[in-house]
Amino acid sequence: MGWSNLKQFVDSLDEAGELLRITRPVDVTLEAGCIADRLVKMDGRAVLFEQPRLPDGSISEIPLAMNLFGSPERVKKALGVEECSEVGERLVGLMKPDVSVMAGRPWKGIPLAKQAMRMAPKKVNKAACQEVVVENPDLTKLPIPKTWPLDGGHTMTLPLVVTKDPASGEQNLGIYRAQVYGPTECGLHWQMHKHGADHAHATGTSGEVRIPVAICLGGPPELIFSAISPLPDNLSEYMFASFLSNSRLPIVKAKTQDLWVPAEADVVIEGYAVPGETRIEGPFGDHFGVYSLEGEYPVLHVTAVTHRKEPLVPMTIVGLPPMEDGYIGEAIGDAFLPVL
Repeated sequence: MGWSNLKQFVDSLDEAGELLRITRPVDVTLEAGCIADRLVKMDGRAVLFEQPRLPDGSISEIPLAMNLFGSPERVKKALGVEECSEVGERLVGLMKPDVSVMAGRPWKGIPLAKQAMRMAPKKVNKAACQEVVVENPDLTKLPIPKTWPLDGGHTMTLPLVVTKDPASGEQNLGIYRAQVYGPTECGLHWQMHKHGADHAHATGTSGEVRIPVAICLGGPPELIFSAISPLPDNLSEYMFASFLSNSRLPIVKAKTQDLWVPAEADVVIEGYAVPGETRIEGPFGDHFGVYSLEGEYPVLHVTAVTHRKEPLVPMTIVGLPPMEDGYIGEAIGDAFLPVL
């Protein structure tokens, strides 16, 4: 079975001696990123900043977790496997069942049918991610780091961005960095070839004046791997997360947008983008030690923020390898190799 939520995974790292807890205040501006960078480059532990210090000098009530997947062992632990290729082998078994065996002995197909049924997400009415509804949403109160000196601003680096196709209603979950502009605005860095951009374009051309968007932070680790995996169009990220955990992913209706979000997310930022509206995003300290350039990207206008009673916010840092995203990428390559 998979992880129910992010805290369960972090607690397991702590029990295994794989978590560094820093109890003193740590600035989210540069300091947290510097510590995470040093840890990942020395094959160090995951880190939990229990008192993240915000740019205004106040201490966030929400701890910040970094370098959670900064080793092959922690990636395998997150996926619940001994080897990442096990994921692909399970997928192959689902894609290419032994029909000859099931024809002679139909009961042999029962486990396969149960596996398929467990992939459908489960809609719920109440969810942990909505235990607290923030009265006056303010993104600047979240522990969102600025990791490199020339970054355009504090940027969410592991945001699970939910959008939907206006015609079919099918949702997509992708990771697109989100630079914070102010209390109720942030950028949406989805490139033109991403599903989020497709959904935004389709919504705009349909005549709608608002594009519904939700940014989810935290939740079961399987969600992060699903959001960046190269999935076929007929397999949604929610279905793949259910497949990874071997249990149906609970989802709940967002409070202010017509979207379904993971029920076990730690923080959910609901909002909308306006077709055609953009704002300068970047620069951003990116892969291989270079800054990606400034560019015009859509703006998310926040309509609500909800969270668990005791949330955690996971973030990552990208730059010169080795980095956490490299370990995640290698795991995805190993997982999908049997399928290829």
